[in-house]
Formats: sequence, structure tokens, C-alpha cells
Amino acid sequence: MHAAISSDFKPTLLIVDDEQAVLSALNRLLRKDYILLLAQEGQEALRLLKESHVDLILADQKMPQMSGVEFLREAKKIKPDAIRLVLSGYAEAQSVAEAINQGAIYKFFLKPWNDDFLKTSLKEALRYKQLKDDNARLTKELKIKNQALVEALKNQNVRLKENQTTLALLHEVFAILPWPLMGIDENLMIASTNDAAQMLFAPQCLLGESAHSVLPESIVQALKNKEEKRIYCTMLDQQFAVEIKKINSHLQARGFLLLFLDKPQ
Repeated sequence: MHAAISSDFKPTLLIVDDEQAVLSALNRLLRKDYILLLAQEGQEALRLLKESHVDLILADQKMPQMSGVEFLREAKKIKPDAIRLVLSGYAEAQSVAEAINQGAIYKFFLKPWNDDFLKTSLKEALRYKQLKDDNARLTKELKIKNQALVEALKNQNVRLKENQTTLALLHEVFAILPWPLMGIDENLMIASTNDAAQMLFAPQCLLGESAHSVLPESIVQALKNKEEKRIYCTMLDQQFAVEIKKINSHLQARGFLLLFLDKPQ
């Protein structure tokens, strides 16, 4: 399936031929469809290539000083994206075929040419160029997006490492605090405890236990109601003031933190 060519797009075609009659004939044939640049020898055409945007190049093979294939090999260095074509006689067919195999030219036409066939072939060459240009553009865009993704992943890894370092520090502080601390998740399961809390409820293992099976009903009811408050209660034959704080962090942690303090007398 060919890429569509915009109706308002007028491509530039460089024609190189040492015969003025050939240039005039091609000019009459193609001027409605193309912006035409005309040159009668290779050096002049190379100068035009350096100075102008060119989509297609059509060069005669048999020219003095520089053959069409020789010219197109030089043209490829200047405008590698331009599609290169040759007008050739039967006698030069072998050298042109070698140039095709080497990638110097896209296609060649025998003289005398057929007008309709030449116009159709030039349009096909233009479609081929547009496909190449689209592929190059998409490849470039994909490369840019991949680079952005790699950079984003690097930044994310840096942030993750920073968060992991911060969390490790918080866990260490959490563990060594002298007051019993208990983390309760959204499902009212005990998700974390520090050493002081574990010693308080020893030998029971708290992690993974339901708050219902460990804590007084007054605390469980406050957790269900998502309340932040201080509750005075008796547990394990001791009196405590239990501070309930909601957790709603940027790390998407949700739940409650319970701090067990001795109840003031």
C-alpha cells in the first residue's frame, strides 16, 4: 500500500543531461508536476544539489567529463535521501546495472523513453522516498521516546533507592523507639510492630493477626470509624493511653499507627 501524496505537495526534481533538446523535452513533460532544476553537466548539478532541496534526481548516463553513474555516486554523498534515477542507452546498461546493485541508483530508464511510463515511474519513486522518509522519522521519534523512557526509568530508580533508604531509616527508628508502636492496614490486620510492642504482647506473634483478636473493642471500633483519637483502656492487666493516627502517605500506604503510652495516674 503506497503512502498518499498530498495534493498541494510539489516535489523538486533535478534533471541532468548534456543535450539541451532532452532537457527541454523533459521540462515540457514534467514542469506541471515538479519544481525542476536543470543542469547540463555533473559539476553544475552537484552545485545545485548543495544549494537546493531535491527529492528526485534524473541523470543521463552518457555525459562528457562525468558519467551519470559517477555523478549519482557523488550526489549520494551530498543528498543521501534523494532518489536517484538514470536515463541510459542499451550500450550503458551493464554499468548502470552494477550501480543499481551497489545502491548508487534506484532505477534506470532506456532512451528513448515513454512519457507515460516515465511519469508513472517518477511518481512511484516519489512514493518510495516518502515511505523511507516516514520510516526514518518514525525511527527517530521512537529513539527519542526510548531515550526519554530510559531517562525516566533511571530517575525512577534513583527515587526508589532514595525512598528505600528513607524507609530503611524509618523502620530502624520505628524498631528502636521505647514506646510500643503498631501499624494496622486498611483491612484491620496488624502489618508492623516495633520491638517494644512485640515484647508487650509476647509471646504472641502479632504480624498478620486481626486487630479484633488482639486489641480491645473500643480501639477496633475507632479503627472501623477511621477516627483519630486517644483511647484509655486496660490491656494485659495494664492501663494505657492509646493514640490512633491515620496513615495516608504519598507512597500509597493506608491504615493506622497506634502508639501505646502509660495511662497517667
